[in-house]
Amino acid sequence: MDLSEALDQFDRTAANLNLLEGLWQQYKLYIPENPAFDLDTPEIDQLRRDYADAANSLPSIEGYRVDPELLALDDYSQMLLDAHEIYELSAFRSVYDFMQEPEKQIGEYKHRFSKARRRLVRRRMEEVVSEVDNLLHSSIETDLGREFSNGEDDWVALREKITEINRLRGSATIRATRLRDLYRHIRFAEPHDLHDIVTQDWPNVRTALIDLVFEGEPRVIQVDDLQDLVESEPGGAVSSKLAWQLLDQETFERLVFEILRNTKSYENVELLMKTKAPDRGRDISATRVFIDEVNGTERRSVVFQCKHWLTKSIGVKEILVLLEELKLWSRTFVEVFVVTSGSFTQDAVDWREEREMNDESPRVYFWPDTHLEHVLATRPAIRSAYF
Repeated sequence: MDLSEALDQFDRTAANLNLLEGLWQQYKLYIPENPAFDLDTPEIDQLRRDYADAANSLPSIEGYRVDPELLALDDYSQMLLDAHEIYELSAFRSVYDFMQEPEKQIGEYKHRFSKARRRLVRRRMEEVVSEVDNLLHSSIETDLGREFSNGEDDWVALREKITEINRLRGSATIRATRLRDLYRHIRFAEPHDLHDIVTQDWPNVRTALIDLVFEGEPRVIQVDDLQDLVESEPGGAVSSKLAWQLLDQETFERLVFEILRNTKSYENVELLMKTKAPDRGRDISATRVFIDEVNGTERRSVVFQCKHWLTKSIGVKEILVLLEELKLWSRTFVEVFVVTSGSFTQDAVDWREEREMNDESPRVYFWPDTHLEHVLATRPAIRSAYF
């Protein structure tokens, strides 16, 4: 089953879930607030059967299902009558909780459904966002604004990608303030519209989409009360060494992306897809910001090339290949950061130092595993999300 077919199954599930929620909203109107009997009419019985059919139509999510059986109205009345006879607050509270149980189950299912759908589209959403990045970066500045090199064909491609993004995010709300502006400028498709898309609309929408894709999930914590850990007075040395073998190439790239996104000295962080590269590897581009109170703020276009290598050090040959890969991009980068979960050979270190002494461009920087471990030591939230 491909992603489009999988999304169809999620859409069908969403439709049935909406049906189930609507049936529950109808049924709860008939639930008595005080004991009353003979309320279960044929219409009510049919409503319960319809609810059961809708609940049974929902596939499980990690084993979780909604109970298809609704309690009969006379049974609710009996529970209320029993609570009145006991006349204790806890008894009335138990009845109320029982009455709300279907709504709680529907809410839990909706929560699990949303998380599952987000995981389903995550990879493709990243790819399409990168494709839009590349398309917009290929546009050319003109006196009237910006123009695509392929004219209307690129406008058609942009519309198709934005439509696919909407399909991928579905009903999920994104915190983008310029979403309507983006749609409007795509519709008019003039040079000044493309200028506004590149400089204002897309950066705003893109950030919201990435936030949606990378929306975190709670970490598993093995204690109930953190004070218990404090009082146990644990000892021993604290290591910053990380289990890099837990990550694959894609997760490693995402880790570096998250570090940059959460570092103030980097702006416009983009996870790029090298569609022409044989391995479809991904780089990360960004704007590096230098703030000088005297000379003003300087911004440099930089790229990060990530290699998740655990058993082999990166040498000069591999770095030269990486620099050649930069020619796949239509833009020029002032600085290149080679980031690895392993290390660099001594020849590579000497080569970089000599290149720096000769002031060659682009400047090349190395981030080995030890540097990443140092960076992550002061970013516990990111560290705990990946290790």
